[in-house]
Amino acid sequence: MAFPKKVYQRMNEQILWMLVKHSQEMNNNAFQQSQLLIDLLSEWSITNIYKFEKLYWKLMRRSYDADLWAAAYVINDGCSQEDFLNFRSWLLLQGQAIFRTTVQDPEYLAEWLNLPMQNPIEYPSFHHKIAELIAYKTAQPVSSRFSEKDFELHGDFWENDLDIVDKVPLLCQIMGWGNQVPKGEWKTDDLPQYNSAASRPF
Repeated sequence: MAFPKKVYQRMNEQILWMLVKHSQEMNNNAFQQSQLLIDLLSEWSITNIYKFEKLYWKLMRRSYDADLWAAAYVINDGCSQEDFLNFRSWLLLQGQAIFRTTVQDPEYLAEWLNLPMQNPIEYPSFHHKIAELIAYKTAQPVSSRFSEKDFELHGDFWENDLDIVDKVPLLCQIMGWGNQVPKGEWKTDDLPQYNSAASRPF
């Protein structure tokens, strides 16, 4: 089903979410869905593609949150900065309602993901696909007009596993690590670490 011609005259966040929903209806695989979304986007003018890119990075900035990062870290047993960007791109592909609710409450992941998962989730590098589409449309080398280097992280980053347990205790319990520590009951540095991957993911 194609979008009405009048839709192609503008690009805003509502249209972005319409495109995401349309790509969901066509395929459920995240990597294939991301390519389908790029294919849909390729039918638009370069001006609208630039607007889409700007909106995408606006959503990435909005979701640059320490608690959400902790959630991604727990369900994947680690999460670098690049991984976190790809995680949020994958989250965007889940649609507007899931994206917004999960950004507001990262433990909402437990309600719609079948956790724990046998294999770590693999996330598409959607920002690279957008950059490649723009390069193709403009016949210019691939370049990134946006990045996270100027983003301000919402919330406080964690220093160890105990901080993560305090941020997302339900996810820690479901994933089977850190749940030995009751939320809010640690008072000393003498408490043990419960996950071997408890390092700052940079």
